[in-house]
Amino acid sequence: LEAELAVLREAPAPDPAQPGLFEADEPELDEAALEAERLEAVALVTERFRPAGPVDPDDLKQIKGIGPVLERTLNEMSIFTFEQIAGFDDDDVAMVATALGRAFPDRISRDDWIGGARALLAERDEQD
Repeated sequence: LEAELAVLREAPAPDPAQPGLFEADEPELDEAALEAERLEAVALVTERFRPAGPVDPDDLKQIKGIGPVLERTLNEMSIFTFEQIAGFDDDDVAMVATALGRAFPDRISRDDWIGGARALLAERDEQD
């Protein structure tokens, strides 16, 4: 092991400007395939959460991590209420995360949307 370390110490340092030396071993992401997967997830989420009738939407922006753009995106996927988000299971989280795309990775769990929605529901129940 010491002999290998000695050889490595004597070797010239790699030139970061040299192409190919520091490229990741992972294959390049196929943007078209990722977008197709995202669109399929959008369709699945929209179908899964499509309400049977009229809905009185909640202000989803009250949940930490959901701003106007995300609220609009969630609404476009038929997610309108705290109840819907509070009821997310692991499959729903994965499907919605995929539908949101790479711009919002792990946003649902990182900002605890489910816990936030449940807290807002509990607060509303206390007021009633």
